[in-house]
Amino acid sequence: MELVITDNHLHVNPVKGHGPREVAKLFLREGGKGAVVVAPLSWHYRITLRGKDDITRFYDFVVKSCKTFREVGVIAVAIVGLHPAEYIKLLQLGIKPSKAVSIMELGIKVAAEYVKSGKAVGIGEVGLPHWYVDENTYSQLWNLLLYSLTIAKDLDCVIHLHLPRDLAVVSKVGQVVKSLGLKKSKVILHHSLPEVDRPEIEFFTPSIPAKWSNLVRAAKCRPVYLVESDYLDDPSRPGCVVEPWVLAKRVKRLLNEGLVDLNYLDTVLRKNFEKVYRVSLSS
Repeated sequence: MELVITDNHLHVNPVKGHGPREVAKLFLREGGKGAVVVAPLSWHYRITLRGKDDITRFYDFVVKSCKTFREVGVIAVAIVGLHPAEYIKLLQLGIKPSKAVSIMELGIKVAAEYVKSGKAVGIGEVGLPHWYVDENTYSQLWNLLLYSLTIAKDLDCVIHLHLPRDLAVVSKVGQVVKSLGLKKSKVILHHSLPEVDRPEIEFFTPSIPAKWSNLVRAAKCRPVYLVESDYLDDPSRPGCVVEPWVLAKRVKRLLNEGLVDLNYLDTVLRKNFEKVYRVSLSS
């Protein structure tokens, strides 16, 4: 059995980073086979979100990056949406909260159009801040999260959630996921705690950041999760997160050190990926 390596959540930056072609080549060189390219923050692409044209230009960067990955030889799918930090940025630009909410909602509607057209497979990353915001801002972001989940349910598509590492919040969102009837396989808990057997996480598919200690801890649990680099592709922040090719090296290290067997990794990296994204990673 061949070890198939996937990265469940990464960003690439053709504007000021290595760009999709170089990232894909480096990942492929270490055995990378599948990747999920997620919309970063709009200002990483030097875009200010004022309307649909800006949002479309932003999402097109992600879609084109996936096409480049596939040209290199890495099977890639796109996830598009507006990170909760986008709402904060709009407020900082002096945009009124009501208008900022409208722009964020438009971002989800446009993401839905991309899913319907087949340009993207899901919405994300959307959700709640992991930093302090005032009560009104948090309430607006909570409502936007509910809106995003409802759209994902209607489309029966994948959604990547950005949530704080607060198990009480995660559990509350999980209850919403349950009440809406979303499929667990469609709701990705981005940057999940590695203890994936916890009851607070039962209504999500956890995505574990590929920090070595996280992988070791997750390896003691059932293989119900995916692994992500959350790569930023930002040369000004080296070492901020794991590179996809380092993710590949680390999952191979898990195998080489006997912490997991090949069947376990095949479930985590191939079977779970194929189930969520409905793609085939077979050679």
